[in-house]
Amino acid sequence: MGDEKKGSHGIAHDAQQARRVWLEQRLELRLVLSEECKVPLDAQFTYASHEPYAVRLVFHLETQEPVHWVFARDLLTEGMTRMTGHADVRVWPSPDESTLCLLLESQQGRALLEAPAANLGHWLALTHEVVPTGQEGRFLDVDSVLEQLLPTPGASGPGAHTAPNEPADGPESPGNGAWGPGNSEQG
Repeated sequence: MGDEKKGSHGIAHDAQQARRVWLEQRLELRLVLSEECKVPLDAQFTYASHEPYAVRLVFHLETQEPVHWVFARDLLTEGMTRMTGHADVRVWPSPDESTLCLLLESQQGRALLEAPAANLGHWLALTHEVVPTGQEGRFLDVDSVLEQLLPTPGASGPGAHTAPNEPADGPESPGNGAWGPGNSEQG
């Protein structure tokens, strides 16, 4: 995708699968350090029609690697009008509804972000035009999800599995033949 200006949105189509649509929204968020100290933070929200339940948020802090968050589109949508979420992601509108607050928590820390509600709301409305609420199942790429969860038997490397009842070293070798998502290595 080419360069995009802050506050603009982009729509990209995958040439190989015309049904896949990506919507991107670059925004300047504010990282709230205290009520008096808010630091500008360039961020990008991404929505992909083949992952219809998820919204991705990427931003940079004081690290070389970007920070990635994935959470439910419904959580962000509901958070536009009322406080919602628990655990790692909580979202709510400011009293005047001009700002959307996102509280992100992990083992590495906690961040309170403020986003311009009008820009983010417009982008969210576009995601609902691409994949209407209640129609997500029609757009979900089940084959891709299953490939990620259950790689092809006989594959090697992190996340690879052996076939059921087949030892890791082949049918003639000793081994327990354990197979399934609970037995994969997380990479």
